[in-house]
Amino acid sequence: MKIESFLNSFLSKLSICIHECDCFSRAFCRQWTLMIFLFLGTGSLSMVLSQDLETQDFASLLDESKKLLRKNSDESLKLAEQAKLLISNRESAQYLEAILLISSNYQNISKYNKADSLLNEAETIAETQEFEELLAKIYHAQGLTYQFKGNNELAFDKYKKALEINERIKNQFEIFRQLNNIGLILREEKQYDKALDYFVRCETLIGELGNEEYAGYVKVNLGYILMELDDWVGAKEKFLEYINNKKIHVDSFHYATGLYLLADSEFNLKNLDAAKNYAEASLSRSKSIDFAMGQIYASRVLCNIYTEEQNYRRAEKNCNQAIELVNKHSSKIYYEDVLESQLILKKAQKNYQGALAIQETLFQRLDSINKIKFEQKIANSTLQYEIDRQDQETELLKLKNTQGQRISFFLH
Repeated sequence: MKIESFLNSFLSKLSICIHECDCFSRAFCRQWTLMIFLFLGTGSLSMVLSQDLETQDFASLLDESKKLLRKNSDESLKLAEQAKLLISNRESAQYLEAILLISSNYQNISKYNKADSLLNEAETIAETQEFEELLAKIYHAQGLTYQFKGNNELAFDKYKKALEINERIKNQFEIFRQLNNIGLILREEKQYDKALDYFVRCETLIGELGNEEYAGYVKVNLGYILMELDDWVGAKEKFLEYINNKKIHVDSFHYATGLYLLADSEFNLKNLDAAKNYAEASLSRSKSIDFAMGQIYASRVLCNIYTEEQNYRRAEKNCNQAIELVNKHSSKIYYEDVLESQLILKKAQKNYQGALAIQETLFQRLDSINKIKFEQKIANSTLQYEIDRQDQETELLKLKNTQGQRISFFLH
């Protein structure tokens, strides 16, 4: 009894010691301690210690993996997979937690099919074992995977399932996550009024939860919807609230994003000087932190501003810079936006041949599936640009005659 009491006390102290070690040291300590217990003939205690240390190793690996999730997906993935290997019971909650983290890493590195396969396995286990809260998280992760793959219908279905569970168990933060992502799908599907309702609910809920960081993200999403509804005053207000959020650091990509969104709002409100200041500030900050998206969007807004001011040389410079960045980073998120800005520039320059080429590229991207619709749009554009070209030639002829008369008058 004395030996067992001593060993129990030793076990307790050692567990604390091991918990504070790194992963390698813990593994070494575990093997060393098990050898001591086996030598003393206390096999049952060694089994308890093994399970305790396994849990601690798992928790530590999972924690380290989560810290690296947004910084180094490759390293985070390795740690999550190591944690998964420690769990022998494939129907346990810990096993599902590891799968969820592994799938998040696969999503980060665009391996959506691998994430999908793992999550389907996790869904079956969670349903069988009736892990309701984990099942809701799995549904949400599946929704993300489908959304990344462009299948909004399936994503919407998974988010709704997650939302139903979380509303039943009153998990407010998870409810917020589902409302936000459903709102993003509705925005993408151009159902702006419905999306607005979801984001207003998000704003109210996250305000009640007191999470300032996520409150800032909701401001941006609301601002985007208000932009689509042509409420530029409302959008500007939300973007100002966003960059004034205490959680948004001035040297972060979040701040640079808020600046170029404000630039876009001011441009559409015809406040060109304010728009230029915001866009240049966004471009400068984006360059300093190597934020490609910020540089692309800020350059695009500057192109629009200089086109409006008829400073076509600077407009072209910014537009070309945006296109170069899109190609360099293989980033297609803002490609259509940049092309549309270039199209406006070409039209303003009366370069109808250049405008038609850009219009063709846009239509090919938007209507590649429907060839008839695509060809009809090109025909319509060609006709319109030909009419514009003829009108331009007429105007030039009038101008030439007028200039001749003025010169003649001046000489007389």
